[in-house]
Amino acid sequence: TTMRTRTAKILDEPHLVSLAKSELQDVTSLDLHRGMYDDVSTLSQCPNLHTLFLSRNNLTSFTVTCPKLWKIDLSHNHLTAVGTLENFATLGFLDLSHNDLSPEQVAKLQGIHIVSLRTAFNPQLA
Repeated sequence: TTMRTRTAKILDEPHLVSLAKSELQDVTSLDLHRGMYDDVSTLSQCPNLHTLFLSRNNLTSFTVTCPKLWKIDLSHNHLTAVGTLENFATLGFLDLSHNDLSPEQVAKLQGIHIVSLRTAFNPQLA
């Protein structure tokens, strides 16, 4: 049997612009759930992004640096690393449920004031 390898799906700038339906600096909310993305680092080009829905993608780490992010749904991905999440000072809502995060990775979020944090269904945290 041959293994079919899937090409990584990267959110590139032209696709992001078409999804945003406005200038990237004006985007405050994006819903990319079920996008099957492996890489969404281009979202860092949206400096005023406040709300981000990324559930049910193929992300293994979060690599977005948008200083105004307040609500982030990363549930149902394949996260093994918190990535740039550890750089935030405060977050209103962070959903990391249904991922593959280790206690060491979640510990990196200790210095962040998070109003609502969900980490259920990360097998290593059980």
